[in-house]
Amino acid sequence: MVLAIEPHIYLYENDNTVQQEYWNVSTRIEDVILITDNGCEVLSSALTTGDYSRCASLIDHHFAGRVFSFSHLLSDDRKRIVTTMRELSSDLLHTPCREIYTGVYDSMEFFQERKEPLLKPFAAAAGHVIERDLKRFFEEDDSALEKLEALVDQVKKWSVEIDTEAVGRVATTRVTALMERLSRNPPDCTLADRIEKILKQGKSINLQLDLFKAQNIYYAIGEKLAESMKGKVVKGKAVQKKWCKHLRSIGFHLKVKAPL
Repeated sequence: MVLAIEPHIYLYENDNTVQQEYWNVSTRIEDVILITDNGCEVLSSALTTGDYSRCASLIDHHFAGRVFSFSHLLSDDRKRIVTTMRELSSDLLHTPCREIYTGVYDSMEFFQERKEPLLKPFAAAAGHVIERDLKRFFEEDDSALEKLEALVDQVKKWSVEIDTEAVGRVATTRVTALMERLSRNPPDCTLADRIEKILKQGKSINLQLDLFKAQNIYYAIGEKLAESMKGKVVKGKAVQKKWCKHLRSIGFHLKVKAPL
């Protein structure tokens, strides 16, 4: 017998049984359990510890000609498998691609100055390296913003294609983490400036960001502090004026109306 076990909790807005900071927080854990005469086995662990390419091959081979195949897995499982396979392939390509990009950089500038199209292998190598470096920037907590600006400039300079969805997922995690940190210390203008610039740069190269959590955090910050900060702005305090300017800009990029 196979059972799906899905413990979950959904906390909604205006739920007076929990603290406000937990409103709109939801989570669900899903596991598929095989029950036999001798015990049980967590089948879903194969999707986190197994060989993804081998797993996909076995699924397609086993279900060939039947109703079920790899394409019939839950969308999240399919995405997880494909993403991991891409990352494994990316790791293998990274070193040779960086060597190519570094080695032909002067040639690429030569072609660009003469308005000649880049050779496809050059563009592919450049796109891979820049995409990899963008992901690494968002994975690291304290990377210099100048590095992000330089990478965005390279995307625009060479007109290379990057996986805006994959980079966007990593960027989303970073933006959400920064917004959570800002919620713990809202007057931090340096942090607010960092969030603003990251959102602006991401938008300029069309990163696909899931901003739902960041939007909720932003709204909570605004509701809590906007009035007190606004009063200080009226009195002419420079720091508060700078903070409000950052807050409005973050709201613009998050597509949330600033509560000021």
